[in-house]
Amino acid sequence: MSCGGCHRRFAVPEPGVRVRESRDIAPEELLALLDACGAAPRARDPGRIELAIENSPYIAHARAGDALVAYLSAFSDSACAVFVAQFVVHPAWRRRGLGTHLLRKLEAQYPGVPVQVEADSAALPFFEKLGYCTRPLLCAMTKPAKTANPADAIGATP
Repeated sequence: MSCGGCHRRFAVPEPGVRVRESRDIAPEELLALLDACGAAPRARDPGRIELAIENSPYIAHARAGDALVAYLSAFSDSACAVFVAQFVVHPAWRRRGLGTHLLRKLEAQYPGVPVQVEADSAALPFFEKLGYCTRPLLCAMTKPAKTANPADAIGATP
């Protein structure tokens, strides 16, 4: 019998879904999740994804059976800010409380520390529902990374 959505109201995963704070994620399965979500990963190379998994101070993820269905990684100084680096939920698993559960676990890890996340405009209602707000006077800025090998640069001549 269904609980009628109580798992969403109380931010607990539904039966059969395991949520863990751990790095036991293969780079290929994270790449597959990012692809399924339509996310443009910052690196397509499994080696770089593996490095990101190893070096993220905080990682939480959800699995349905063996399938990776949600992922969140974050960095923090534990005092002034928490920055969400990556946060995705497989489209087939959205609106089931997984994203809320992962964010609540992150917030519990860093109590009293503001959490910052770059959100796609389509995700704004989700974050607003959880108490996040936009700061219109701030503008997220990114400096693109230089390629490690100049020959890999777009338009590079041999």
